[in-house]
Amino acid sequence: MLVDDVAEVRVLLRTALRLSAHADVVAEAATSTAANELAAITRPDLIVLDLRLPDASSREAFLRVREASPASQVVIYSVGDTDRSWYERNGAARFLLKDGDIVTLIETIESAERDR
Repeated sequence: MLVDDVAEVRVLLRTALRLSAHADVVAEAATSTAANELAAITRPDLIVLDLRLPDASSREAFLRVREASPASQVVIYSVGDTDRSWYERNGAARFLLKDGDIVTLIETIESAERDR
């Protein structure tokens, strides 16, 4: 599942995942509220989460999506809050900043899936 408030970012990620990681995107959300609803319904294996969403603080968005689908791995892909240790202590599988390239994100997602 992809969670990012920018539609173009979701399109880029969806395309890269299909082509590189051969992953199926089961849901997409632009807000924390939508992400929680979709995560509870779809129970995705992995959630790529942007921390800058219009309807929740960074930590609140993270904790809500973890609560909605506790078994899902959460890979944070954001320009937001950079307190990695807090997210790792609270169950984030990986933490990447958006200033990296898309290949690094794909490799990180593949690694998180292998660790599952």
